[in-house]
Amino acid sequence: MKAGAVFFLADWGGGHINFCIEAFEDGSVITCNFTDCTRGSDQTCVILPGEHPEIKKKSVVNYAKAHHCEAGLPFEALLRLIESHKAPLSNQLLAKIRKGALDSPRTADIIKQALKA
Repeated sequence: MKAGAVFFLADWGGGHINFCIEAFEDGSVITCNFTDCTRGSDQTCVILPGEHPEIKKKSVVNYAKAHHCEAGLPFEALLRLIESHKAPLSNQLLAKIRKGALDSPRTADIIKQALKA
């Protein structure tokens, strides 16, 4: 999986568009997802329709759900859960999302440290 890859994962709420923020040499990845923009949403990185083909309404990056998926069995499990692949993030959108990950108060420190490395 490459940084910028976009994919759909089903979940209890029906599912979310997920993406890879970073892919590391060891085979691990950091993933996150878009979610609806609501009153209590993290507004660090707002995504508007047109910034990605899958975004149909004002959305945000859900940095609280960012996950560092280890290589090996955890990554293989993630691949099995992907229901469909979508158009990748543009370089500009990926840069905006990465900056937001470092700026957001809801991004876990361990994720921020991995992105800075």
